[in-house]
Amino acid sequence: IFNQKFNKNIKGVSRNVQKLFLKYDWPGNIRELENVLERAVLVTSRDFIDLPDLPEYLQNYLPLESRIPPSIRNKLASLDELEKEYIIFLLKKTNNNLRQTAKILNISRTTLYHKIKKYNIPLERWNKGS
Repeated sequence: IFNQKFNKNIKGVSRNVQKLFLKYDWPGNIRELENVLERAVLVTSRDFIDLPDLPEYLQNYLPLESRIPPSIRNKLASLDELEKEYIIFLLKKTNNNLRQTAKILNISRTTLYHKIKKYNIPLERWNKGS
């Protein structure tokens, strides 16, 4: 479409552009993609659209995972792992009192029991509290 509109003969996009397009979140959806491609077709003088043909914000785009330093990225835990560790920490702080732990977490004891089961925290270790 843009080849006809601008009387060009662009054959496609480079591998680097393909990779970038796959990683980018596209908050503007298809309209943003269309605008980026239209601009790139207009400014390029090559057969393939490459990174320098894209808007600066895309040329400088870094996916979220690459913005986090590798030393930290390797240490990041899932939310489930963090929740499990926090529950164990609170159980220790409350002398294994489930009622107090549930109160601190602002959940019911039943919900706490479900989480203990979900994370395979042995129940016999914990004082149910009264």
